[in-house]
Amino acid sequence: MKKYKSILLLFFFAWFINSNAKTISKDSGFSLFSKINSSFVFLNAPSYSSTNDEYKEINYPENISKFRNAVIFSILITISFLINIPFFLKWAKKQKGSDEVLLYNVEGNFTYLTILLWIERLEFEHGTILHKERKKIESFYSVVQKGKVSIKIYKRKVHDILMIKAFGQKMIRTAFSRMGTYSKITFLMDIAIYLSIIYASICLLSIDYSWLASIFTGVFIGNIIAAPIWLVCHLIFNHFLKSLSRKEIKKGDGIGLRIIMAHFYGAFGGVIWKDLYYIQGKSSWTNGPLVTRGANGANIPQGGDNSRWSYKEAEKDLDFDKD
Repeated sequence: MKKYKSILLLFFFAWFINSNAKTISKDSGFSLFSKINSSFVFLNAPSYSSTNDEYKEINYPENISKFRNAVIFSILITISFLINIPFFLKWAKKQKGSDEVLLYNVEGNFTYLTILLWIERLEFEHGTILHKERKKIESFYSVVQKGKVSIKIYKRKVHDILMIKAFGQKMIRTAFSRMGTYSKITFLMDIAIYLSIIYASICLLSIDYSWLASIFTGVFIGNIIAAPIWLVCHLIFNHFLKSLSRKEIKKGDGIGLRIIMAHFYGAFGGVIWKDLYYIQGKSSWTNGPLVTRGANGANIPQGGDNSRWSYKEAEKDLDFDKD
């Protein structure tokens, strides 16, 4: 919690400094930076007056209030999301879980047999035979047999392949529908941070341009601002939820947390989410379910589908799930 509070404090301080920025130059023409700086003046500006020469050049002064409200909402939703994280973690820790967890994880030791049981569970759930997935995993098993190593070397890849199938074709919709009410609210707040900043950018441009032009330009420019802010908030949430899940799993529990982590994995389409089986530094977390091809694992014969990390590395990073 001390680490969380430190990150939160730094984030609020950075936002406070940014929100109180002053206009640097008055003669900046059509400069984007001039537009952003002047926007902070609008936030604290009085009602539009026709006697003010500075405001006479504004094409749509009625949109100033929309921009002000959009910025306030964006700040509030971001702060609310961050404040909500410890409360969500406390709630998530109390969730007992159900047999649904069998859709997302191998039950028992990670062996070829238990992987096949996982596949059979998914096939029963969706009523279809996973021919392609069976063939892929059989090729993994053939490689490790020749190399005389454990199938655990492919733990991450097997997980990525089967987790997608755990939600079926409509992955995002299915994952969201399986979420608890609190998880749905938190997920929507996460998305709202990004969208609210985009909307604020559109409102800013709408002060001088038409709504159509503002939408097209605002979405592009807004991403430059929204992406880093949203990413920081998202990673804070993802990091603490994952850490709590791994901690509870090591204690021999965490079934409810496994399910919640799987739900968020599916709701984000398997991308922009570090799941329990993410291996730090060995695979881009933005690639999600995309299987990475790379160098060979330790003592494994040559093959295009071989793991990028060694067996010892896999054991170290995944030791919470040995049993």
